Amino acid sequence: MINPPLHGPFHFIGIGGSGMSPLAEILRAQGHAVSGSDTKSSQTTARLAAMGIPTHIGHDARNLAEARSLILSSAIRDTNPEVIEGRGRGLRMIHRGDLLDAVMAPFKHRIAISGSHGKTTTTAMVTGILEAAGFNPWALVGGKLRGLDSGARVGTGDAFVAEADESDRSFLKLHPTLCVVTNVDREHLDTYADLNDVSTAFSEFAMAIPAWGTAVLCADDPLAAAIAKRAPDRSLTYGFSAKADVSGAFTMNAEGFPVVTGRGPAGDFSYTLGVGGEMNALNSLGAMAVALSLGVVPALAGRSLSTFRGVVRRLEWKGRRDGIDVWDDYGHHPSEISATLKALRGRNAGRRLVTLFQPHRVTRTRSLWNEFTDAFVLSDELWLSNIYAAGEPAEAGITAEKLVEAIAAKGQAARFAGSLDEARAAVLKGLRAGDVFLTLGAGNVVEVGEAFLKGTRS
Repeated sequence: MINPPLHGPFHFIGIGGSGMSPLAEILRAQGHAVSGSDTKSSQTTARLAAMGIPTHIGHDARNLAEARSLILSSAIRDTNPEVIEGRGRGLRMIHRGDLLDAVMAPFKHRIAISGSHGKTTTTAMVTGILEAAGFNPWALVGGKLRGLDSGARVGTGDAFVAEADESDRSFLKLHPTLCVVTNVDREHLDTYADLNDVSTAFSEFAMAIPAWGTAVLCADDPLAAAIAKRAPDRSLTYGFSAKADVSGAFTMNAEGFPVVTGRGPAGDFSYTLGVGGEMNALNSLGAMAVALSLGVVPALAGRSLSTFRGVVRRLEWKGRRDGIDVWDDYGHHPSEISATLKALRGRNAGRRLVTLFQPHRVTRTRSLWNEFTDAFVLSDELWLSNIYAAGEPAEAGITAEKLVEAIAAKGQAARFAGSLDEARAAVLKGLRAGDVFLTLGAGNVVEVGEAFLKGTRS
């Protein structure tokens, strides 16, 4: 199914990444020879190896073997020994975004879902609906789908659902027939100059659909709604706004799950969402809008949403020990943090909420410094661990310890936890029965909650 000029065998540099590993799985499922390497072992690299994909730990020129094409993400540097070897051998150097576009090209329905926040969950919701509707879709999600332990779904149908990554502008490489923009926010400011630059990129992404395609846009987000006004004949809006084409409202039931009611071009709908949170109620309306645009009846889409159980590391309940509920969330942007804390508050009224946040990237911490100081007001006890730098160099004055001081200066109690090992010793020993403990961030902070559930408090 790969169109020329791409040629295998394919070697993925950084194959354990959330955007790389599912793409590798999909290529292998389509009959192509695939290998890869990563800097460290993980559950993902172990799974790929178990599937028969040669997966090397550590980057080395010898890993390339018979590869003809090297697959790269924007995180891979030119100094990588495999990149140097590949260039020296004249191999094809292909960005993962270009490869994803080529993989999607043969499909009748090419569905690309993006947004500053909520795209992973929305992509998973759409995948579930299309599966229930008999599309048997292929899918690439930037998180692990429950039941598959992977971000890849191998299908047989003519629909491909993909989470479209805006972080490095690679979503502009795609040519979807249907796209989604969940929201537009000040994010990835190491790539974008400012919010206007972010908004321009999302507008370009949405307007790249063909004349007969559909852009599904959130009416509740001012910048996404503005895109809809540029091409109303190709846009379908959704949201809590009464002016949206697919409009809904929700109430929370006793278990903290949204009961969503609404209307769209195909009639009324009602369902109780299988995950909590106002943001997920809004995401579900986006998924409903996609379903309706593809001819899925509202009742069937609603049934699928009622059985949706979320994505790993997206407001995920990890377990309970000693009367303490442990939750984990990938949120690393102030808007995501506020939404996550609000959702947990709604489900755990009267309980003490203890949060351990691991900031992700030095550039994000610097760019959104002021927003971070206001993001944690719903947490009763707040700890920050060291910044997960993701390969970025340190910057003077941009540290978790300084951010703790800035939060405290606004009147909220916050404490610095140091490394994750130090956090296990400091944070876990203070937990008590009845607490809700949240690990938060896009790095490896999840390990602290998992250690607690395994019986380790230090």
